[in-house]
Amino acid sequence: MKSTKRAFLLAAATGFALLFSSVSVVSADVKTFDAESYQTGNKEVDQWADLTDTKFKQLVSPINNEQPLARKNNSLGMIVPDNYWQPERYCNLVNLEPASGHSFSQGSSKSFQLIDNSQSASVTVPHYLHHNKRWVDAIYTFKLKGDNTSHDWAKSNSRASVYLNLGTSYNRRNWFSLWTNSAAPHGYYQTDVSSRWDINVKFVYSDDQSPVKATGTVEFPSVNTQFMYAFDKQQMLKNGDRIYGPAPTGNKQGILRGNLDSNGQYFDVRGASRQTGSGTYNAETTFLYVFHNGELNFTNVKTGSTYPNAMFSRNVSEPYIAQEVPYGDLVGTINKQGKITETSDDQVDDQIPGTAQVRLYQAFPNQPTAQTVKQYQVQLTLPKYAKLTGPENLELNNYNYQKDAAKILKTAKVSDPKNNANGTQTYTITFGDGKTAINDNNLQLKINAQIDWDNPELLTTLKQNFVKAADGQKYLAVKAKTKTIIDGKTMDNGQVTTKVEEPKGKVNVHYVDGNQTDLQKPVSLAGVVNAGFDIEMPQTVVDTYNEEYQVTGDVKNAAGEKVDPKKLRYQYNSNKPQDLYVIYQDTGHKFASILNGKRVGFLGSSVTVGWQDHNHSFVDNLREQDGLVAFKEAVTGTTLAGQGSNTYVHRLLKMKDGNTAAGASKGKNALAYEPLDAFVLQVSTNDANSGYKLGSVSDSKELQDFDINTVAGAMEYIIKYAEDTWHCPIILYTGYYENNAKYQQMVDLTYQLQKKWHFTLLDIYHNQEVHDLFSSDKTKYVSANDFIHPRHAGYQVWTDLFRQTLTDVFNNEVTDK
Repeated sequence: MKSTKRAFLLAAATGFALLFSSVSVVSADVKTFDAESYQTGNKEVDQWADLTDTKFKQLVSPINNEQPLARKNNSLGMIVPDNYWQPERYCNLVNLEPASGHSFSQGSSKSFQLIDNSQSASVTVPHYLHHNKRWVDAIYTFKLKGDNTSHDWAKSNSRASVYLNLGTSYNRRNWFSLWTNSAAPHGYYQTDVSSRWDINVKFVYSDDQSPVKATGTVEFPSVNTQFMYAFDKQQMLKNGDRIYGPAPTGNKQGILRGNLDSNGQYFDVRGASRQTGSGTYNAETTFLYVFHNGELNFTNVKTGSTYPNAMFSRNVSEPYIAQEVPYGDLVGTINKQGKITETSDDQVDDQIPGTAQVRLYQAFPNQPTAQTVKQYQVQLTLPKYAKLTGPENLELNNYNYQKDAAKILKTAKVSDPKNNANGTQTYTITFGDGKTAINDNNLQLKINAQIDWDNPELLTTLKQNFVKAADGQKYLAVKAKTKTIIDGKTMDNGQVTTKVEEPKGKVNVHYVDGNQTDLQKPVSLAGVVNAGFDIEMPQTVVDTYNEEYQVTGDVKNAAGEKVDPKKLRYQYNSNKPQDLYVIYQDTGHKFASILNGKRVGFLGSSVTVGWQDHNHSFVDNLREQDGLVAFKEAVTGTTLAGQGSNTYVHRLLKMKDGNTAAGASKGKNALAYEPLDAFVLQVSTNDANSGYKLGSVSDSKELQDFDINTVAGAMEYIIKYAEDTWHCPIILYTGYYENNAKYQQMVDLTYQLQKKWHFTLLDIYHNQEVHDLFSSDKTKYVSANDFIHPRHAGYQVWTDLFRQTLTDVFNNEVTDK
């Protein structure tokens, strides 16, 4: 099963009600329950004492919502996770498999099926919650016992199938509940014979699987005659576990009853009311269990005399037991050139260079209406060099099924900073309008403090707070303190240190004329912020038109202001490159291009034609700008492969006498029977949409062995023919074609052919600069109709690429572009 690094908050959507099954601490060979006490309907249970009877005071306390359960008891409070019905949320399945015929897209609740009913089964919920500055996994294990295992659960029987429910996308109430067709061992369907499963939930830290020594709560609603819960008495006393139950009102006996087994090992809780799964639930049928040491054990017993269709803990719409909001978990992060990780976890989940990020995890238990939180405030204290400018510095995420984070974030307000005597500043962040409940949520607040890296007045202060880490890099240490204020009540979350690696500044140096026109490709530089740097300023440069320019000595920034080239420093600039312009003036001297007079043949289709620029392509630009003697044999809509008269192969065979479709209309472009200095072949995009097969690279180098009805065969034929005919360098070029899998295969094929034929490859398809530029303004650079054919501005970009490639070829400096 695939693991996902997400926080999972196990619990019932409405009051932490949850059936967490697990390995029993009870021996299967020991009779642990008084069968006569729960197999004969309500008669015996009616004689049990009220759950809160004083004789159970070592184990049970009455619920008092005027004094909510102290927050020290619910560090591991459980809430249903977001997308809880998706199997990808879980990992490490043992003795469980996806239910047969189950479609997770439909959200059916019978999600995982037990493989062998006689063996334990378990599943892990990774990154379930956050505690003590670390992620926590929940390991959920259960084992079926039947009537003390005297009946065979292992036999295959359609009425003995056991499922672990995940709930549905529209109904969370069955999340992590167990369900059986019969709720009884094989052969005892709808009988008074009891069945049971032993349950264990263990919380471990995600990074090293060590146990979490913390306290948590589970609320059990709708407890009735249908099933019974049993808890190991000695384990409860040893760990300090405790049950909180409803006290009966007036002279009326309570619905929930307690019982100590005759052997004194188990304390049983069962309802005296004959409710089924569809009944109406209320406070009288609910109790809360507080567990310690990060582990919960209990046994769920199916009782007789009720319709045994199902056995699970239902989730209800509103809880009945008030709990204090637990302490928040404040976490520092490490920002390594924008990749942010928590100090105890190596998962990169943010890309924000130069920012000091602090995270605060805060759970809001599902509360009775009267106790719901209406306002959530965080007081954040930071050094003055780390600032908040407003809600735009905040991110808020849900780690439970609720989708309230965006709604809550809209209410966010950030106060002006308050100056403190120790040189720090305190901000107050407020969520909530004071009226709408913030309830049943597990929130992650990311606070992105901004560092003014470019402020020269802070240089000394920043340098004083740098520390050297184990990786040898220098980090700015930012200490942060938070206090959480819930409806006016304050909790101190302590202090953490967030580390930010010195960010790098980026500079693009442009060599331009007086009109800010680039004379050659800009040079990119990078270095640590505030470090000095020099730029190269050649005395002369030659542009793409072979015009010579001389440096003036002036350097300007993006605002057009002159800067001193001897006092340049890298700037953070909000993580955006700084643009500098070295100014040149025209000398009036023009150099001859190395391409001047070179004879180059171009075989292609509409892209080589220049279809989206009035039949004027990069070929024509090179002819006009560089004096290239270009022979453009290109016809729109044609393919490499095939037998037609206009295919690449058949036009190639006619090129020598000029008797081609292109030659008929442009005789001066038809390739005469003369030598070539280079031959250029377009890897046609038309073949990607034709019916021709891709083919594969052959073992032969003989023309007669190539199948020209395949793309591979046609390309090999053309390469071999050109090689034998003109004995010149051969160049293949790929085009710009977004999201076409077939063309991607053709490009891959071209690389395979290059290994065999050793031609030069100009790969525009994989050129990221071209993709970024064309994507930035597709109507300017490329046809918006197909995102294949360049327009005028696009061909200017391509012209530079072809000029450089041909220059490298003629200078014998061939590299794959």
